[in-house]
Amino acid sequence: MQNCPGSDDPNLIDLHRFLLVDRTTQDLIRTWFRRAEPPRSPGNQDAEDRWLGQEQRFEGFIYAWIAFNGWAMTVCDVDGDEASVNLVGSSRDLQHRFLALLDRFLEDRGAAERFQALWPIFSDKDIRRSGVLDEIPRGTSRPERIPLYLAFQYRDERGRGHQIGFRPRCAGDHGIGAKIPLDWAHSLSAIYQVRCNLFHGYKGIRVRDDMDIVAAAYNVLHATMRGVLGFE
Repeated sequence: MQNCPGSDDPNLIDLHRFLLVDRTTQDLIRTWFRRAEPPRSPGNQDAEDRWLGQEQRFEGFIYAWIAFNGWAMTVCDVDGDEASVNLVGSSRDLQHRFLALLDRFLEDRGAAERFQALWPIFSDKDIRRSGVLDEIPRGTSRPERIPLYLAFQYRDERGRGHQIGFRPRCAGDHGIGAKIPLDWAHSLSAIYQVRCNLFHGYKGIRVRDDMDIVAAAYNVLHATMRGVLGFE
């Protein structure tokens, strides 16, 4: 669809550029990724189950994002985080690699599908600013809240009308959850909204929804950096 992510010019991204940057930059980015690794434990626990506490899950995502963002800025011929995310999401090569990853590894496909089921990811800042939570009965489940968020309109302090922001921004065209395509561009767009909520919003480590979303986003981002981008 026209509003789907992944429609930028893929000629502005060169995946080989990362290997051409100076060794210090490469090592720093790889160090951030290693800090995103979950604690080691016996057995076959999922990555999200190996974190010792809620705070560590948030930290794992943040470290993984910093590493990914550093990598993206080296391979993209654009400035700014959102511009680089849109461009990386437009890479046909990464799209093929991502889909191949999901086909090869059932665990990674399961993680991606659990994350997809939570889409769209709404702007926490907009949710708080809009006052929508005051209009929704306490205890309303997230699946029941999603259509309310999508339909809600509010006015800012200047009287301008707004909707609650969300990514992928095409979610209103597709529907919600599994109806949104499970591909690289849509997954990265949703991950980026989690990033924005953590860096600029009001994510709280005591909120169950927040934990589920961050843990799911972490699993997909971490698996992608390992299985698609080749980080160790």
